[in-house]
Amino acid sequence: MVNYSNISSNSSLEEDVPLASFSFLFIPVFLLAIGGIPGTLFSIRFFSKKVGTSTTATNLILNALAVFDFLALLGAIPLAIASVQLFVRWNQEDYFAILNAITRLPRHYSNLMLLFISIERIVSVAWPHKMKDIFTKRVGMIYIIVIAIIAPPTLVPFAMEPKFVLLNKRTEDDVQYLMQLPQTFVDQKVYDVLYEIAVFVYFALPIGGVLVCNLTLVILLLRRFRSRHNSTGTLTPAQSRELRTTQLVMAVKAIFLLCVFPLVVILPITSIKGNFMPVKNMMLIISCSQLLENISYSMNAVVYYIGNKRFREEVSEMCRHFRKPKMTTVEPVTGRVPATNP
Repeated sequence: MVNYSNISSNSSLEEDVPLASFSFLFIPVFLLAIGGIPGTLFSIRFFSKKVGTSTTATNLILNALAVFDFLALLGAIPLAIASVQLFVRWNQEDYFAILNAITRLPRHYSNLMLLFISIERIVSVAWPHKMKDIFTKRVGMIYIIVIAIIAPPTLVPFAMEPKFVLLNKRTEDDVQYLMQLPQTFVDQKVYDVLYEIAVFVYFALPIGGVLVCNLTLVILLLRRFRSRHNSTGTLTPAQSRELRTTQLVMAVKAIFLLCVFPLVVILPITSIKGNFMPVKNMMLIISCSQLLENISYSMNAVVYYIGNKRFREEVSEMCRHFRKPKMTTVEPVTGRVPATNP
C-alpha cells in the first residue's frame, strides 16, 4: 500500500528522475507523423477530384477525413517535441495542455467523420436505392460545417485539464508519482460534467458508434452474400463499386478502433481527480497513445492503395512524373560557319 502522507509537491523533475533518457520514446512518433503526411496529401488530391463527379456525400466525407488526418499528423510534430520538453522540464505543463488541446482538434474532427461515414455505409448496404436521397453532398457539407463550428467551444474542458504535480519524495515502493490537482478555473462539479460530456461525444460516441456500425455491416454483407449465392445473382458495376468502397471504409474503421480504443481506457484513468500516476507510466502512456493515433491517421492512404486500383494507378502516375527526367533541347551541329555582316 502506498503511503501518500507528508508528501509535498514540486514542479521540477530534474532532481530525481532522468527523464531526458526517455525522449527516444517520441522519435517514432515524430518520424511516423512526417512519413504519413505525403499519403494524406495524395488522398486529399484523389478524393477532391472525385467529389465533383459524385452525387452522394461519400467522397466529400472521405476527402474531409483525409484533410483532418493531414492536420492531425502535422500537429503531431510539435506535440511530440513538446512532449519531450514536458518531461525534461515539467514546469512547461500549462503550455503543453494548451498545445495538446489545439493539435487534438483535427483528431476529434476525424473521429466524427468516421462516425458519419460508418452510418452512411450502413444505409448504402441496407437501403441502396435511398442512398442518393438521404446522404447527399449537401447533407455532408452541412455536417462538416456544423461540426467545425460546434467542436472548438465544446472541447474547452480538454484545454482546462487540471495540471499534474510531482510528489518530490519517493513512496514506500520507491516509485515517484504524479498527482492531479483539483480544478481552479470553474466549480469542480461543473467541470467534471462538462469533461464527461466531451469525453462521451468525442471518444466514446465515435468509437462505440464505429464499432457497432462495423459489426452491423459485417452482418448485412454476410446476409447479402448468402442471398446472392442462393440466387446465383451477379453484381452490377455500380454495386461492385459500392461494395469495394464499403470494404475500404470497414478496413479504415478497423484500424481506427485498434489504434484509438486504448485511449478510451487510459484517458479516464489519467484524468480522475486526485489520481496518482507513476511518472514513467505517464511517459509511456503519452508516447504510446500518440504513436497509435499517428498509425491510425497514416494507414488510411495505405488501405486506399491496397484496395483501390484507381488510387494505385494515380500514385504510380505521380511517381513516374517525379522520376521522369527533364528533356533539354540541343541544337544540331551543322558544321557551317555562321555568316557575318559585311
